[in-house]
Amino acid sequence: MCYLNRSIKLLLVLILTAFVVISCEDNPASSDEFGEHAEAFGFQLEIDGEILVRYFLREYTLDPNGNFPQYVKHGSDDETPGYMHNGDGLFFSSTDAVDNITEEITIRWIDRNEVVFDLPQLNEEEGGTAGLFGEWNLEFRYKYANTSDVKPVEERNFTDIYDMNEETWKFSFELLSEGRTDLRINLFHIDHADLTPRPLPIYIEMD
Repeated sequence: MCYLNRSIKLLLVLILTAFVVISCEDNPASSDEFGEHAEAFGFQLEIDGEILVRYFLREYTLDPNGNFPQYVKHGSDDETPGYMHNGDGLFFSSTDAVDNITEEITIRWIDRNEVVFDLPQLNEEEGGTAGLFGEWNLEFRYKYANTSDVKPVEERNFTDIYDMNEETWKFSFELLSEGRTDLRINLFHIDHADLTPRPLPIYIEMD
């Protein structure tokens, strides 16, 4: 009986731990001595004010309004079934890019009630540098397909063009080689992430 009780307690601890990990993966932060954390539970990527990608409740929706079919890749052979709904990932071709650089992308944030909001800019005019209390910037993490393994610089199919001191919430991609790289866009706050979404598959075609 004593052994059974210990086993039940251990099971409860494991369940509770798993719940905390799952619930915290998207928005792990709470307000503390480091200032107010962003109430971001999702985001959307926009081009010229139109939604390219929406992320909420750990699900990506690609081109929800049908404005960017050229940037969506469907039916990838190497995609895990059910990994993503409404398409397998984003698709960028050098044919549509200028000097292999994509259009400018803006990121906006979504709160728990699905209200879209913007965070303050972090720029030089305001004396901004990375790590100021109560301010945020983007962190790009490159992954191999369907893994948590970091993809080294020399193997990435694209890279971000992003300067937090110029436009905190705007960036582009420079296309480097054909293939797939998964991208996690973290909302970074001081020395930790306020939002850590699932990686987004991005496919590159070079002509």
